[in-house]
Amino acid sequence: DGINDTWGVYGLEMFPENKILVYNRWGQKVYEHKGEYTEPWDGKDLLGSPVPANTYYFIIYGDKNDDNTIVKGSVSILR
Repeated sequence: DGINDTWGVYGLEMFPENKILVYNRWGQKVYEHKGEYTEPWDGKDLLGSPVPANTYYFIIYGDKNDDNTIVKGSVSILR
């Protein structure tokens, strides 16, 4: 339906040295982004295939030189 089809991290453009990692429940990396944040995650894995409906865990490094900018959490994919 085109609603909530992506997961965006708002305000990340203020951190040009950012890094986003998303893992599945087995600890396998399904998404990685580094640098200028211009496009939200569309629920596809590193090979471009849609990930299954499940809960995924993210780590966001706002700045690689500042441990105070690390954010961790989860995002759920519903299909």
